[in-house]
Amino acid sequence: MFCCAREETDEDSVEDDDAINLSHIGTAAYDLLRQKHARHWHECWNVTSGRVVGEVHQTPWLKGYIPRATWDMSNDLPNNHADWFPEKIKEIMIRAQYWVDITSLGPPDGLFMERMSEALFLINKTAMKKPDEEPIVIRMLFGNIVGMPVNCTAVIKELTKHIDEDNCNIELW
Repeated sequence: MFCCAREETDEDSVEDDDAINLSHIGTAAYDLLRQKHARHWHECWNVTSGRVVGEVHQTPWLKGYIPRATWDMSNDLPNNHADWFPEKIKEIMIRAQYWVDITSLGPPDGLFMERMSEALFLINKTAMKKPDEEPIVIRMLFGNIVGMPVNCTAVIKELTKHIDEDNCNIELW
């Protein structure tokens, strides 16, 4: 028996009430996940819905300019023109009560790494107030850029360096 082995789940036992609201593309994806990955339901995949809360944040952004207007600027933007963005990511992440999904072409570094590490520390403080069987799940997905492999172990180590393993109620994937 493998340490991470799980019982097989029959696709007929996967029935998500939220699936009735899916588009035809969503339904096709749901059916395929039920057929091929039923045992990972509620852990690696789930049917959810949501909406964008607030405005969409993007860079470059300069006060008084809309992002598209900065694309045609002939002069360089100031070095700190996007320092607000990692702080905004942290602000959004720390609202987590159940889960956070982060996707990026590459792993965080610099100010992004600092703010995301701070966010995980604060998320863990929130999670520690919950029962152990209800951790806050943080999933991070990075692009696989040719010639730039991601050392996920090193990224996790850096992101969680301020979190005591004995006082931790988050799952970071």
